[in-house]
Amino acid sequence: MIQVEYATDPQVDQEFEKLLEEGFDAAKPGELVEGTVIEVGKDYIVVDIGFKSEGHIPASQFEDEDGRTSVEVGDTVEVLMLSSENESGEIVLSKDRAEQLRTWNRLEEAFQKDEIVRGKIVQKVKGGLQVDVGVPAFLPGSQVDIRPQRNLDKFVNEKYDFKILKFSRERGNIVLS
Repeated sequence: MIQVEYATDPQVDQEFEKLLEEGFDAAKPGELVEGTVIEVGKDYIVVDIGFKSEGHIPASQFEDEDGRTSVEVGDTVEVLMLSSENESGEIVLSKDRAEQLRTWNRLEEAFQKDEIVRGKIVQKVKGGLQVDVGVPAFLPGSQVDIRPQRNLDKFVNEKYDFKILKFSRERGNIVLS
């Protein structure tokens, strides 16, 4: 039987160990990551997050109110990593989902710290009002004012400060006062 001995260099071992650790620190699906815009196309924005391949994000996620693209090559953007690779070998990223995750994180923190959040009443719904606080929230009719209000329509399109009474990220449910 032949026995093989491998010579090891301590410096090579340390470098290899460092490379392994860096690989395990890489972003995982469901995490917010920062990337650099490397291409702005008509349909897609290409973002480099330091992986072997880049992520393509629909250009519509970077449009402002006037429909113009709001990023340029070289800009740093925060995106949500949805998948490390699709069938084309590209990283699947989303700017919209990153904004939504940040909003839920901000609202959860406000709920835990008993802080006030600002929102705009969007429409009247059964039992109260729908409020936009970055995500849809519910304001029960009984919580609109100190006195019962018969005409809730007068509050639509107005901005107010609210307190979060109930918060459930899993159910997508926020109740305000």
